Amino acid sequence: AEARKRVVLCYKRMCRALPSIFHAYEMENVDLRAARTALKEKFQAKQDVQDVQVIDMLRVKAEMELAETLHMFKTMPHVFRLISPEEEVVDLAKNPKKKQATNFLESFLHQ
Repeated sequence: AEARKRVVLCYKRMCRALPSIFHAYEMENVDLRAARTALKEKFQAKQDVQDVQVIDMLRVKAEMELAETLHMFKTMPHVFRLISPEEEVVDLAKNPKKKQATNFLESFLHQ
């Protein structure tokens, strides 16, 4: 029961930190509700775990992820991976670079 309380507190801390994380990483265009839903799904995926030591280990791991994110030890794709399905991460992280590369080559070749 005590481990479950600590997990719930960790989840609430993470949900409360999302707006400041999005602001720090300049991700204001990300839907906060969708990010909270994705975070909830990640926590619910582990709800069947019964071993208290495993629960504590997973909670500590989540708290470390939060601390690393708040201290900006991660890059934007790492943050997207935490809150989005893998397909969206690829779209958000790679498409702008492809477009920039194409524009650079076009301007370079047309000179």
